[in-house]
Amino acid sequence: MVLDQEMSEIRYEIREAQKMFEIKSNIVSNVLSMIQKLRVRGMHSQAEKYYSEFEFLWEQGEMIELKKMAYKLRSVVDQYDLNEDQDKTE
Repeated sequence: MVLDQEMSEIRYEIREAQKMFEIKSNIVSNVLSMIQKLRVRGMHSQAEKYYSEFEFLWEQGEMIELKKMAYKLRSVVDQYDLNEDQDKTE
């Protein structure tokens, strides 16, 4: 009975670790994708700035800050795209 309880707890911990890994992986993927979009759009200095920030946060294990950075990058890329669309219609 005790062994079953321990095995159940271990399975739960493994599932939680897998979920956390997936969340972290998605955040990192989103950040790097947004940085790449900045580069493609010719915003090299901003891309480098964000990449340096990314490296620092990654080394520190700051996943909450990386998530905030992903939102900030999304906003920057969306704003750039919006401006580009407006320039095309003018």
